[in-house]
Amino acid sequence: MGVPAPEPPEYSQQGWPLGEPELEKMIQDRWLRAGSCALSFSVRGYAPIQFGATAIRNTLLHFAPRLRSISLTLSSRFLSRLVDIGPFPALETLAVANHFDTADRLEFEILGAAPRLQKLIYRGFAGHSRLLFSCRELSVVACEGPLSPDEFFDVVLGAPSLENFTGCVREGEGAIARLDAVTHGRLQTLHLSYGSYLSFLRLLRLPALQNIHLATPFEADECPVLLSFLTRSSASLRRFSTSIHDIPLATDWFSTSMPYLTDIVLYNPRRVFLGDFFRKLDRAQDKEFLPHLQNLAFRDCIVDVDAPLLEALSSRCMADEGSFILRSFQVWPPNVVDNLLDESQTTALRTLVERGMKIYVGKDEL
Repeated sequence: MGVPAPEPPEYSQQGWPLGEPELEKMIQDRWLRAGSCALSFSVRGYAPIQFGATAIRNTLLHFAPRLRSISLTLSSRFLSRLVDIGPFPALETLAVANHFDTADRLEFEILGAAPRLQKLIYRGFAGHSRLLFSCRELSVVACEGPLSPDEFFDVVLGAPSLENFTGCVREGEGAIARLDAVTHGRLQTLHLSYGSYLSFLRLLRLPALQNIHLATPFEADECPVLLSFLTRSSASLRRFSTSIHDIPLATDWFSTSMPYLTDIVLYNPRRVFLGDFFRKLDRAQDKEFLPHLQNLAFRDCIVDVDAPLLEALSSRCMADEGSFILRSFQVWPPNVVDNLLDESQTTALRTLVERGMKIYVGKDEL
């Protein structure tokens, strides 16, 4: 059995009890004792901008080749002193947060070359702030805090290799400044966090989009913008998921805007939607409805195991030309308890299992 790799040492300075030279020496002495281990650097605090910035800057530069993770939670004025640092050849994660003077606008370049950077997290910046970066290989961006649509477009245009974006895009006062459509040819996953407004989607073109996740409620008048966006992405879109119940789902979405989906995960959809969806899912009723669907799951949801559902699932155990078998069906009720199904329901579902479908109800695999 191999020996687990040691956790990278982390230094977090809360408050500033030392002078800047002493602070810098204490950090570096501690890290030197770490030998050749990868390092994580985390700083959280508030201090006058002339106090501590040089120590942090020098430490980052000195240990740049070994830094795997950097997390900075400081004032924007403090952060603005950390310009043109790098390169960071081993850096994988960068988190930058400003929670102390959100009235300030911030415009700075936090890093130079970081060819291995995979994840960028930032939060707490004022409107019209800009987080600039020169890492063209960045593939994952997560924003813990709202971006304006223009800030979102700046991130997208500044990261040509971006494949995964998670965050909240919220409109402030005034209209979106950008008038032209923004196209990103590599973005594959778009996760819209709670609080997002959807009107910015009218300007967004994602020809490679494969996975969209909605974790935000929205009004019915935003549906046309969303459906138009999904329709533009339909040729590549393969996975649709939600994690909030206040979404006005309609079965027609899947017929007209997402016909090539292979995976669907829905959180607590309305019962009227479920009845209509299962009727359409039955290939005896509609052979053209979601022909590529292979995995279907419902979270925090109670599904009636009745004749329409069983007939729909049974029809998906066979593949016609141009269609696929439904490989798995999952239902996770709000409270997972034993004996969710009676004997006849269990027997009917086990028949489908014998035909090759994986079925999960609650905590059990049938």
